[in-house]
Amino acid sequence: MGHKYGPGSVELSDVNKEIDSEIHRLLTLLESTDISDGSGKLSDHVDVVIVSDHGMKPNDPNDQTNMSAVIDFNDVDRYLFGGVTGQIWPAEGKLEQVNNIHKIYDHIQC
Repeated sequence: MGHKYGPGSVELSDVNKEIDSEIHRLLTLLESTDISDGSGKLSDHVDVVIVSDHGMKPNDPNDQTNMSAVIDFNDVDRYLFGGVTGQIWPAEGKLEQVNNIHKIYDHIQC
């Protein structure tokens, strides 16, 4: 949802509310379920771990870089850009030149 509609979108907020509701339902079930051997509630024996692959932030036009202004594409064998990420394969013998762009622009990581 976030990739399609953005991190501040109503669509993402609605999905997050659904996820919150499902987590609440799970935790409530764990806390209300007795273990048959009398050793307590299921919540006393179950760890719930919630993970995410990444967060999101709105795109800031000031953080965008026209790559043709910072890299000599004669030093590049091939490239792939999409959204806020990109991949650059340096031409043979041009690794150092291509890797140096992150020293010029602090928001570019190599």
